[in-house]
Amino acid sequence: MEDQELKEIWAAYDKKLEEAKVLNLQSWALNLQCFEELQTHKAKSKLSSLANFKLGVIVLGIVYVLLLALLVYGNHGKNIFFAVSMSMIALITTIAIAVYIKHIVIIRQINYSDSITDTQEKLSALQSSTIDIGRILWLQLPFWSTFFWSTEWMMKDIKFWLVAFPIALL
Repeated sequence: MEDQELKEIWAAYDKKLEEAKVLNLQSWALNLQCFEELQTHKAKSKLSSLANFKLGVIVLGIVYVLLLALLVYGNHGKNIFFAVSMSMIALITTIAIAVYIKHIVIIRQINYSDSITDTQEKLSALQSSTIDIGRILWLQLPFWSTFFWSTEWMMKDIKFWLVAFPIALL
């Protein structure tokens, strides 16, 4: 009898152990699912804040381009250097606005249920494009040193050719 009771206790213990294993596996699966959802939520949050930032930059860029267009229009061709400089700055800013719109489209196309390589490819394209647009925006820098030029200054003052022109080229 004592032998039989020991076997029953042992069987009951094994049964409880199996139940604990099942509960642990269920708990582990639930924790993994919660972790994945948390990571997905973090990624969505960061990308949506990036998209909102880029949207704000687009709005500011449009206002800026409109201001530059108003300045060029108000110039009435009095100073061609001013008109060309402001027009080029507006053109480069318009290109940046178009690229930022493309960035928002890329961000919105990211599907978190896609494969990791597809998502990483889109994020890599976004990062590369962001770096490229920074380079493009640097192209407007020389035009900030040419908007105040005039033909009188070029013809009458040697300092233009010795100072202003080399600085603009640099």
